[in-house]
Amino acid sequence: MSIVRDEGPDRNALDELMRRYCETRDRSLRNSLAESYMYIAQIVARRFSGRGVEYDDLLQVASLALLRALERFDCAQGVRFPSYATPVLIGEVKNYFRDRYTLIRMPRRHQEMARVLDRTRDELTHSLGRIPTVDETAQAAGMALEVALDVMESQAASYPRSLDSTMDAEGDSGIGYSLGAEDDNYSRVEERDMLVRLMSTLSGNERALIQQRFFDGRSQREVAARLGVSQMHVSRLERRLIERLRREVAPQEGTG
Repeated sequence: MSIVRDEGPDRNALDELMRRYCETRDRSLRNSLAESYMYIAQIVARRFSGRGVEYDDLLQVASLALLRALERFDCAQGVRFPSYATPVLIGEVKNYFRDRYTLIRMPRRHQEMARVLDRTRDELTHSLGRIPTVDETAQAAGMALEVALDVMESQAASYPRSLDSTMDAEGDSGIGYSLGAEDDNYSRVEERDMLVRLMSTLSGNERALIQQRFFDGRSQREVAARLGVSQMHVSRLERRLIERLRREVAPQEGTG
């Protein structure tokens, strides 16, 4: 069977094929759609290749995630499949790296809660047509916000510190501060433009934190004093916002 691509004149044919699959859940239709959308898995696998894992292994992970995304996809939500599937595949590949290279194992209870949060985030992404906030994810998962944040911090603590890091959790100089680096002023221009566009989705305090930390160059201690909160709260909120912004940008990068 010829592969229909999600572009040009084939797009209508592929939309019709997806509509029929959503109505019947026919396995042969699912397989045909998987062939047509395999390019998404290939893009995601290429994006993460060269990091110690062979491209073929990453493609297998992304391909299985593509099948699962098709099986969970609901046409009634009004979201096109590539928009839904791309962040799902990226998340699965990231989970693969996490499981493969985690040096510090989380407690079993936190591992189970982390899986619940990941699954809930995927489901909300599908139903809302956008990346959910941490508050929305915690509520849908039946967890208190502080509990969800603790689980996410445990996940982050499971990763080794990167030599590329120039700031630790408290806002002080990290390992990479004394290392040489390429001039990244040009990329910062693009990143700042991205932040300006995404800040419209944040609350007042969140915008204030991003403005003061990344545009005004204030330390976490200064921001905490200005907002009337602890530095630990600022550090936690900053990590949460960076992860949220990264997840919102990821689908755009994955489909490029």
